[in-house]
Amino acid sequence: MDRLLRALIFFQQFFPGYYLFDIVQKMMNHQRWEVSLGKYLLSLLLIIVVIALLFSWQQRKIKHLKTIHVDM
Repeated sequence: MDRLLRALIFFQQFFPGYYLFDIVQKMMNHQRWEVSLGKYLLSLLLIIVVIALLFSWQQRKIKHLKTIHVDM
């Protein structure tokens, strides 16, 4: 169970919501929240880049299939 919990926490850190909670919690405790904000922005950027790459790959695949269909 301990290993599963550590794995879940590790993967949670790649999603922006994890850091939003951390930012609010640190602001309420009057602690430094800037590092959590940076991690939030970085994780958000990572997700946007992955989605953009997948979208670009899909568009190229569709374009390639259309050219094959026209050539026949």
